[in-house]
Amino acid sequence: MIEFSKNNVNKKEQKLIMDVMDKYRNLIFNGEKVFHGSFEGDIVEIFGGYESAMLHHPAIEYHFCEFVAEAYMKDRRWEEVFEALYGDMSKYRGMKN
Repeated sequence: MIEFSKNNVNKKEQKLIMDVMDKYRNLIFNGEKVFHGSFEGDIVEIFGGYESAMLHHPAIEYHFCEFVAEAYMKDRRWEEVFEALYGDMSKYRGMKN
């Protein structure tokens, strides 16, 4: 279970994050290529864009986005999203959910 409260993420923002996860699941299912940069941009937009997200405490940036995708994968939710976005990065190679 992801503890969003530690990141000061409210219920509405959590729902929007799950919507992004669903979006990427559908893109993957439809055979479209996905990129972590666009995923991270979609997450950041939930928090008002880059400048606003950086003022969030803690800042919402790529580490948070990786954390979200990885945490959902470990929770056995949207596993294919993490794999498609971050699975080829050397720090995650060989990581199995």
